[in-house]
Amino acid sequence: MACGTLAAGCAVMMIEVASSGGFGGFAAGGVSKQLDVTDADSQQTYCETFDPGALSRLEAREPNPGAADMQTYTIAVTDDENRRHVFRLREDALPPEMLDLIDAM
Repeated sequence: MACGTLAAGCAVMMIEVASSGGFGGFAAGGVSKQLDVTDADSQQTYCETFDPGALSRLEAREPNPGAADMQTYTIAVTDDENRRHVFRLREDALPPEMLDLIDAM
């Protein structure tokens, strides 16, 4: 599907999210979700939040050394050129707005 069907400037086509870890290493409340952004009600919000460049910057942040039992999110973004970008992020690296969007997927 061409990017022209999306909001202007959106390069994100598909978002896949899976989580693991959590309390004592158990998959407490683990998720496995997929969203076709071209069908999303809030296309621009998803495009901006899950932009590969933004995710790359989040992934590069130093983790909070005192945090324990964090869930790890694997976020795969397929762009409009059918390239797949995969990021592994601890939950303390994700902004609350992104966690809300993951819940809404």
